[in-house]
Amino acid sequence: MIDRLRSITLRLSIAALAMLASQGHRGASGQDKTVPLSEGKKAAEGDLGRLQGRWSCRTGAGDKLVVTWDFSVGKIVMTEDASALGENYGKQLLNGTYTVREGADPKEIDVTFQLPGSDEKAPPLRAIYILDGDRLKLCYGRPGSERPTRFPEDPKTVRPQDEPRKLLDLRRVTDKNQ
Repeated sequence: MIDRLRSITLRLSIAALAMLASQGHRGASGQDKTVPLSEGKKAAEGDLGRLQGRWSCRTGAGDKLVVTWDFSVGKIVMTEDASALGENYGKQLLNGTYTVREGADPKEIDVTFQLPGSDEKAPPLRAIYILDGDRLKLCYGRPGSERPTRFPEDPKTVRPQDEPRKLLDLRRVTDKNQ
């Protein structure tokens, strides 16, 4: 009897994880786009499929910190690579989930990160994006704040003291530029 209960509990846990991992994607129509866990990357279409992979950008004082965003179907992991500072940490900063609404104008992406060392989630990061080949531009505000409605005309005008918007210009990590 105990073995049967363990088996049922295990199957329910796997089913719940699969449901959580596959929820929240939106297709061009704006409706939820569910990607079953068993189908993996081959199921991703549109921008959801084109986002798959590793993206990186330089940030921080003097652009010396390299931050990598690793998108997989429904999940995102952000790591830091301080090799520019003479060390290679590859340290995981945050992980979480994301949804895209490529039918919106401008296109929207919401990222919800898990708080480090906790079961709690941070407020969602609501952003707009432009996906152009191997370049991904994100414009976002503070976590939990309203989504920006447009990209600034001149990116140099976006400064933390002036405006709560932030810009990230990510490039796809390929074998050539790794």
